[in-house]
Amino acid sequence: MSYPMVHLKVAYELLARYDGHIEQPGDFMLGSVAPDAVHFHNEYDVSLKEKSHLWKFGPRWGITLDSEGWRDAIYKFWKENRKAENRDFIAGYCIHLLTDWENDRSTWTPFREKMMQGIEVDEVHECYAAEAYGYDQWLYQTDKDSGEIWQLLEEGRIYGVEECILEEDLARQKRSLLIEQFTEGKVYDVSGYQFCTKEIMGEFVKKCVEEIFDFMILSEDTNPWEEISLSDYENHMKLDSVMQLQSMNQMMKSQFGAYPVNSVMILGIAGGNGLEHIDKNKFQKVYCVDINAEYLTAVEERYSDISDILECIQLNLMKEADRLPKAELLVANLLIEYIGYDCFKKAVEQVQPQYVSCIIQINVNDNWVSDSPYIHAFDDLDKVHHQMEEESLIQTLTRTGYKWIARAEKPLPNGKKLVQLDFER
Repeated sequence: MSYPMVHLKVAYELLARYDGHIEQPGDFMLGSVAPDAVHFHNEYDVSLKEKSHLWKFGPRWGITLDSEGWRDAIYKFWKENRKAENRDFIAGYCIHLLTDWENDRSTWTPFREKMMQGIEVDEVHECYAAEAYGYDQWLYQTDKDSGEIWQLLEEGRIYGVEECILEEDLARQKRSLLIEQFTEGKVYDVSGYQFCTKEIMGEFVKKCVEEIFDFMILSEDTNPWEEISLSDYENHMKLDSVMQLQSMNQMMKSQFGAYPVNSVMILGIAGGNGLEHIDKNKFQKVYCVDINAEYLTAVEERYSDISDILECIQLNLMKEADRLPKAELLVANLLIEYIGYDCFKKAVEQVQPQYVSCIIQINVNDNWVSDSPYIHAFDDLDKVHHQMEEESLIQTLTRTGYKWIARAEKPLPNGKKLVQLDFER
């Protein structure tokens, strides 16, 4: 993986671009090297590095078999900790992890796979690491920003991260960086390097900055659905004056049974309403997608009987639709209202289902949230709500290459109704 100066350079470039977002730049910079503090533990072994880097996605560190799983773990960690008191430190911590993820995905893994051919992984790593270390020293010696980076690093406050790193290990790492690791006096020449050339590493830093910048900025805006508790949502939806939970449950039974498919993805699964109708003799894979981690935890707990085919995916469809896997049936119930037609179109194009089944709510007036004791839990939803029209949805899917094949509707209290529209490619 990347060495300290590369991590610090990526973080420093991001610091300039995060103008107004980072209040404690020293904490941010120290956080960007902190996951490697485990190397300064008195009894270091590689399992500590796997924990500090949120890595459990292969047979051993250095052989990643599930790159997307690692990235998702980093995303989840950031979302769970972005409001912590040491937020800037955590932001830097995540930048380190994402830099290592990008290095593993785009540099180390292709190199390892190309070079292995019967060679032990440790031998391959030794060859690569020698150049990576040399480049890191060269970058420190030649980069115009090294002085300011070291000043910020010195200002960084020391924190521990539960189940990841200890404060005392980070204190030792910080001291080593400031007064030991980059003071050996040897002048490094990277002109003859084959794997970690100036051009390759320069492009790598640039790529990290661009991709991580998008990740951090896009994570800043909280979607209202992330703040609505599952109990408020479900208690509102099942009221006699609303009846949407019960009505959708009945309709989902039909959705799951209508077509000859063995995989299904449900967008906006919430607490898993309807999953009791999943036939394990029919489905080999069930993807449940939602932006709210609490909802997905409830799904996993409530439907442990299908755990062998169930996969929950936390993501924001407005920003991360490209992370969706493929499935033969795509179900989106009372979801398109909150992401819009264009975003839904992108999700469909990514999933490439044979069948799409959608349920939308048709309103008789502007009151799209029914009155209830829980109504104020939904106050902020107007920021993301889109009024639905059957014809507009049909036109959107038609332009995406799908044919409208079925329609059903179910009346609701207060004059509203649920309309199901099904499509086939």
